[in-house]
Amino acid sequence: PYTSGRAAASAAPPAARPVAGVYVRGIWVRKPLIEGAIMAFWSKLNVSSRDRNDVDAEECADATLAVLRDAARSEAGKAALRRLLAPLQGKKAGSSASGGGSWLLRTPRFTNRLLEAHRPFFLGALGVPAGGGLPP
Repeated sequence: PYTSGRAAASAAPPAARPVAGVYVRGIWVRKPLIEGAIMAFWSKLNVSSRDRNDVDAEECADATLAVLRDAARSEAGKAALRRLLAPLQGKKAGSSASGGGSWLLRTPRFTNRLLEAHRPFFLGALGVPAGGGLPP
């Protein structure tokens, strides 16, 4: 039977949504290292393990930092990074239940790995002057 375009459109299944996780070259590899995040990498990251279902945590941290460094090259990116890191200074960053409103801070273990390995970058992103940072 003939149906109008409107009826056919309303009967169409909802569009597929990506699942949270780490994607390498468009292929889902594992659960995300940041809760609820979709982390997609086209380079800088290789799939590992016999079943090719894992990524090295250090490599993933480095690839994530590369994305943050690229973002921090523009003024808008710097402002966005400051908002993501605001809860580290006791400031509000949004209204999320976890991570103080910042998706970047949802998984403390991964965040701490980034902060410890790249402390000068994050202090600079927070606007802390060189040499005037927090004690180690």
